[in-house]
Amino acid sequence: MISITGQNPTIIEIAKYLKARGIYTIAISSSINTELGQVCDQIFKISDDKLILSMEVLPIIISVQYVIDILFSILLTHKYDQNIETSLNVIKNPFA
Repeated sequence: MISITGQNPTIIEIAKYLKARGIYTIAISSSINTELGQVCDQIFKISDDKLILSMEVLPIIISVQYVIDILFSILLTHKYDQNIETSLNVIKNPFA
């Protein structure tokens, strides 16, 4: 879940939905003292939400993208052979 303020009602509902089904949830937010921070299993704290409309938010956005890329890479390599096979099947049969 990504929410700078940690107060996005849609994101909170999704987090609750996943949590109720036993899915481990991770949030990227500016505060752990929000409902999102309380619902998720893990939270990566980013800088203050008051910077959202300033140029100072760019490093935050780049950092969040980097963390997402790392997490994606970990998940991709976890079942690498299976993921490659699935990708090749999608390429060969895009509308199957």
